[in-house]
Amino acid sequence: MGDYSLVGGGSHSFLLSGSTFSTFDFPGSFSTIALGINNSGQVVGYYNLIGGASHNFLLSGGTFSSFDFPGGFGTFAKGINDSGQVVGYYILNPGSGATHGFLLSGGTFSTLDFPGASSTTVTGINNSGQVVGDYQTVVGPHHGFLATPTELGAPVPEAGTLYSVVGTLGLIGMWSWRRRRHSSSQ
Repeated sequence: MGDYSLVGGGSHSFLLSGSTFSTFDFPGSFSTIALGINNSGQVVGYYNLIGGASHNFLLSGGTFSSFDFPGGFGTFAKGINDSGQVVGYYILNPGSGATHGFLLSGGTFSTLDFPGASSTTVTGINNSGQVVGDYQTVVGPHHGFLATPTELGAPVPEAGTLYSVVGTLGLIGMWSWRRRRHSSSQ
């Protein structure tokens, strides 16, 4: 699954299944970008109409459907799990550049913003409902995060329970590097 561009005209999505290569575009769109696929073959991404904002799509069983975060100027679906939960991000004010993460589960949208962040992007969801993405504060660089379900049956935690894994991964990497360095010097 991916996308390609032709000279003079938007992007188009494709799917390679076995030895079969097929292309697809959201009907009437100028550009279609596929970004996520689950084990059932459902594909999510976004499309653009000429001169318009970005809109999400779901391609399931050969049928397209369109969905947008309510009140969002542009929305970008990035991932889908086997339960059909979709994640991505949306923009409320195109002049600000700020993004907000979202989860679409059971027909209900939820905003997933990292606490204290000026922008949050959710990029993936696994079959346990854990989401990953990145966030940025006004004064700092991008940081990665992992959001883990905190109570039985909850698809994702409340925004205040998101945990940044960047520091932890950095400590593990440093420990591993120091351990290798120490063992190789003996």
